[in-house]
This record gives sequence, structure tokens and C-alpha cells, in this order.
Amino acid sequence: MDIQSVISVGAVVVACLSAFFAYRSSESARKSANENFRPIITARVRVCKDGSEATAFELVIQNTGNRAARDVCLSVREGLLDEVLTGGKNDCLVQDVRRCFSTKIPVLAPGEQVTNSFGVLARPPQISTWKKYTTIIPTCVRYTDVEEWTRRFEHYQDLVVWHEDAFAGGRWSS
Repeated sequence: MDIQSVISVGAVVVACLSAFFAYRSSESARKSANENFRPIITARVRVCKDGSEATAFELVIQNTGNRAARDVCLSVREGLLDEVLTGGKNDCLVQDVRRCFSTKIPVLAPGEQVTNSFGVLARPPQISTWKKYTTIIPTCVRYTDVEEWTRRFEHYQDLVVWHEDAFAGGRWSS
């Protein structure tokens, strides 16, 4: 083999290696874009109204991602709501809470949030929606990317019914 053939073979090897690394780099960039450009849905419970006798809560569902989410829904294991809620199924406050786990949000744009009433804790326990303070509700959050129907997301998080200004249960009156 003459020197020109060796140089040609070397050039082919370098070109193949270059093509391989370019492909790997583009795949890595595509994967990174898929992970970074997506909806991110979070759900939390916050105080809506606070008084000396009762505290009203609302459920907040927020899209903190940079793409719109479609068909956002929350679900809990069957029977869990019966364990943590007081009152009968005809109680309007209990129905408001139950609907949060049976209603789909059609579209939630980036940076947007929606809220719904989420029960009350009261000194006379007869009017409370929740059986106890700091009720923890393991919840599954499901949604899809609004533009790419094949991208489905699902994650689990705990909803906690509590006063977010008093994470350990105590606070000064304002």
C-alpha cells in the first residue's frame, strides 16, 4: 500500500468518526430539547379564606413548564376520599372536592393556573369537609403535550390540606 492509500483510508476513518459523534451530539440535543420544552403541571392546596372559626381551602393547578398542557387530570386511589372527607356525598362542599378528581382541564397554557374550592376546616367539626388537619392525599397528575399527542406525562405527588403559612402547625395571628 502506498502512502496515498493510507492517507485515504485515514480520511475515511476520520470522516466516519466525525459522522458518528455528530449523530450522537444531535441525539443528545434532541433528547435535551424534549426534556426541557414540555409542560410541567403542579398541584397544591392553599388557604383561600382564613378566620378564627374556619379555614377555607382551594386547589391550585399550575403549569410551570414552557409548553401548554392538554387533558390535565388528577386521580387518587379508589376509596381514599371516603377515608379523608366528612359529610355525605350530597354535601355541596364534599362534591366540590370530589369533582377535582373527576374533571379534566382541557388546556392549561404555560404560566397559567386554575383553582377550585377544596373544602373547609372548622371549629365546629360538623361543618368541616376534612376529618383532620394536615390531611395528606397521594395524587397522580396526568397530562399530555398540547402539540405532540404522543407525549404523555404522569407523576405522583402529595396534596396536603394545611395552612401553608404554618408548615409546622403554629403561627402568629395577624
